[in-house]
Amino acid sequence: MTYTIYGHCNELTAEQCSRADRVIGSGMIEHVFGDVVAFHDLELEDVAAACALMAEYGMTVDAELYEEHTDGSYCELVEVTDPDTLNTAAVKAAESEEPMKRKQRFTSAETSINSKKLPRGYKYADIPAGAVVLDYGCGKHVEHLQRTATDRGWTWYGFDPFNRTETENRPAVDVIETRNADYVLCCNVLNVIDDSETVDDVIRAAVSACKVAAVFTVYEGNRTGTGRQTGRDSWQRNERRAAYVDRIRSAGYQVTRKGEYIVVTR
Repeated sequence: MTYTIYGHCNELTAEQCSRADRVIGSGMIEHVFGDVVAFHDLELEDVAAACALMAEYGMTVDAELYEEHTDGSYCELVEVTDPDTLNTAAVKAAESEEPMKRKQRFTSAETSINSKKLPRGYKYADIPAGAVVLDYGCGKHVEHLQRTATDRGWTWYGFDPFNRTETENRPAVDVIETRNADYVLCCNVLNVIDDSETVDDVIRAAVSACKVAAVFTVYEGNRTGTGRQTGRDSWQRNERRAAYVDRIRSAGYQVTRKGEYIVVTR
C-alpha cells in the first residue's frame, strides 16, 4: 500500500522536486493544479518525513492521509480513517523526530565526557542575545551549557535521545516540532554516526528546526574518510569537514564554511 498527502503553495521549483527525490526514500512530489501540490507513491514510513519536508518548503500541508488503490492505469484515493493505520503513521512520525536514535548501530553516548569544556560550536560569535538556541545532540553534561546560554542571554534547549530522558527532551522536541529555534548547534554529532542515511536525517532535522542558521562542528579524526569503531559503543567517520560541506550542499541547502564552523542559513 502506498499513500498520498496534499499541500498548497504558490510555486514548486525543480530544485525542490529534485531535493525531495534525494531525501525521501519513496514517492514523488509534483504540482497538480492551482496551488495544489501532491506527494504521492509514499511508503507509510516516509509519510512523516514527506510532511516535514513540505512544511520546510513553506507549504500548508493537509491533515488527511490517502491510500492509493491502483487498478491498471487508474488510481483511486481513499482517505485513511482506520485507527490502526493512523496509529502506525503516528509511530512513524514519532520515530522521525529522533533520527539519531532510529538507525544507529553505535550510540556514541560514552563520548559525551565534557562537563566543563564548552563544545566548539558555542564559540560561534554570530548568535545574539535574545536568540532561541537548540543544541541538537547536547550530551549528558549540560549544566555548563545552560549557564553559558544564560550568561549570553539565550533561551536554551538541549536534545539528545541517548543521553537525556524523554522528559528532559520534551521541551526541545516541542521546539523541533514547531521549528521555533533561531539557531541550532550540532557539535561533533555527525562524525560519530556510522550510517550515512542517518547523517543526512540529522542534518535535515537540525536545519528544519531553525529559523536563522544551523551551525555544525565535526571532529575529523585521522581524516582518511574510512570509518571505524573506536569503542564498545562508539564510531568515528574520519571525514574531512569538506566532505560534510559537500554532503549538505548536495541536499540543496545553502551552506558556507567559516573556519571550523559549517553554517547552513535559512
